[in-house]
Amino acid sequence: MKRLILLFSLLLSLSLVGCRERSEVVTIDLFETGDIHGSLFPESILEGADTGGGVARVAAVVRSYRERPEARPVLLLDAGDLLQGQPLTYYYNVVDTTSPHAVAEMYNYLGYDAMTVGNHDIETGHSVYDRFVREANFPVLGANVVDTATGKPYFKPYVVVEKGGKKIAILGLTMPTLTENLPPHLWSGLEFRDQVETARAYLPEILGQKPDLLICLMHSGPGKKEGDPRPMAANVGYDLARAIPEADIVLCAHDHRAALDSIPREAGGYTYILDAGADGRMLSHCEISLGVSGSGKPVVRVTPELIDLSAYEPDSDFMEHFAPVEQQVRDYAAQPVGRLTAPMDSRCVFFRPAPFTDLIHQLQLELFPEAEVSLTAPLVENLVIPAGPIRVADLFNLYKYENYAYLMRLRGSELKAHLEESYDRIIRTMTSPEDPLYRIDESRRGGPYLPLEGPSFNFDTAAGISYLVDVTRPSGDRIEITGVGKGRPFDPEAEYLVVMSSYRAQGGGGLLTHGAGIPMGDLPGRVVRTTDHDLRYYLTDFFRRHDPYTPHIISSWTYVPDAWAAVAIPRDSASIFRDFPRP
Repeated sequence: MKRLILLFSLLLSLSLVGCRERSEVVTIDLFETGDIHGSLFPESILEGADTGGGVARVAAVVRSYRERPEARPVLLLDAGDLLQGQPLTYYYNVVDTTSPHAVAEMYNYLGYDAMTVGNHDIETGHSVYDRFVREANFPVLGANVVDTATGKPYFKPYVVVEKGGKKIAILGLTMPTLTENLPPHLWSGLEFRDQVETARAYLPEILGQKPDLLICLMHSGPGKKEGDPRPMAANVGYDLARAIPEADIVLCAHDHRAALDSIPREAGGYTYILDAGADGRMLSHCEISLGVSGSGKPVVRVTPELIDLSAYEPDSDFMEHFAPVEQQVRDYAAQPVGRLTAPMDSRCVFFRPAPFTDLIHQLQLELFPEAEVSLTAPLVENLVIPAGPIRVADLFNLYKYENYAYLMRLRGSELKAHLEESYDRIIRTMTSPEDPLYRIDESRRGGPYLPLEGPSFNFDTAAGISYLVDVTRPSGDRIEITGVGKGRPFDPEAEYLVVMSSYRAQGGGGLLTHGAGIPMGDLPGRVVRTTDHDLRYYLTDFFRRHDPYTPHIISSWTYVPDAWAAVAIPRDSASIFRDFPRP
């Protein structure tokens, strides 16, 4: 492989020899991060261990290139989802809203040239991302995000920067489907348009500035290599590269999967597609050589790679400069909010009613006393919170995302269909006790998530109703709801008040739309009311009111036949968690 890389670089170098007839070749080092999710420091405050990633390591790599004797220009970009995910971001988003935002200060310190806004950046709300844009010393891009009041881009659509005398155009785009999952007040006054069509619309204007290099900086995964023709699709990196062959490099994020690929252009050459994965564990790097041939034709050479940041030590200057910020956030995260009298284990939630999810059920039903049913899903897969003090940091493990709670009206038949869809994504029909119960996908082993066909955050269970899940019945006919509340009969035609997360209420995961059959456009009309803050905010108050808190079960569901489940669950549980040691 090393010989192939050297040969490839040699051939590309020979193709640039003619450039010297018109101008010297300028070589630029491009670095891209994405899906950082607040992982600025090397040690996770939540996990209490070095993650092997973090922006402090990005700082070390970038510094090493900037301090090289040849002093080549550096272009530093981020593809979004920066402002959500860790106590650091939450502290400056919600708790300390008057100091300069530490994340903006860190990116300013590193000298970022541009960033594209991500869906989880929008999830923080106008007050946060508008403040971040004001404080950033670099443009925050989003060409397909339109201000509905003016019809103009809400964020800067693109920027042209100069590096080594060469003009580099950077077009920013973000996934448009976030409106399906986020409460409207978080993106009020904004319209999100198709990424590929937006890129086509801006292309003439950008090319009119005669850039030497065109980069598409996308909060969008590469998607399917064979293409995804659906309008408003979320992951369209490959599609955009084909639609805009003038793009030299497409930098992706959103799907948390590191990727490095290229597709050929009809006119010759390649468009390179890179994705740095998540949490600052990888760093996209392109060595880019720009010149002009003797005939006046621009010549571009790109040598891409993904850098594993675990091989680097965190930048000591970065760590020293931001040590007061880290300590401030650590002090915040260590604050006690209550006590647990017994441990809570997230593993149990996939197999039976469990205190881990029933805590959220209890919280949601307290927030809306008129609610009859609560729906929730596990947001972490392999976690034990021990008995003893509950810290602020533990709340991030208990509830990972900044979801709000929504009270909605559902018919009994819709509630049943919702649950049918939920269980169908995680279990299969058994014909004997020897059959597997869970949908285990062997191809997913070795990754950071459980090897299940469907993501665990779409496995909703319910509290407030009693129900059986018959593992011998076919898809869509497994659930029997035996009662509501304290023994009331269940009526498929009756209307029930159901509390759930904002993600689910907005159609996230498709359980209400594909499962319950409610058109996406009808969901807002089903909302009765919502909370004013995210669920983690209310968890803090919950533990202070229930101090100490004794974990207990309030939901009532079980797999039947009992004898079959008793055989299948221990066997499948061992397989599902085979590669996940107990924390």
